[in-house]
Amino acid sequence: MRASHKPFILRQIALVLRPGYRAVQALEISAELVEREGPAVAIRRMTQRIEAGRTFSQVVHTDPMFQPIVSALLHAGQQSCTLEKALDQIVDAMERSISPQKRIIYALI
Repeated sequence: MRASHKPFILRQIALVLRPGYRAVQALEISAELVEREGPAVAIRRMTQRIEAGRTFSQVVHTDPMFQPIVSALLHAGQQSCTLEKALDQIVDAMERSISPQKRIIYALI
């Protein structure tokens, strides 16, 4: 998974979690909605790890693409039942750190 896919994947998952879906359901739906193969494969891999018994924050923690702060914030979101809000805040911070040119490209995806 490329670094530019991280905000996209997490935003997609956050959007699907809002209606009340569980993490596995949100990931499965997100994988179906994503048109690009790279992010879809990454989401399916995350789903498999959660189905194997890991939490969402543990799955993100073991992915070298994500910084440790991301998994810590997700863990806090899971513990406080505010995972969607935590995802939104993480994605907002990621998007702010992307260069203006990449932001335009990201918005077009």
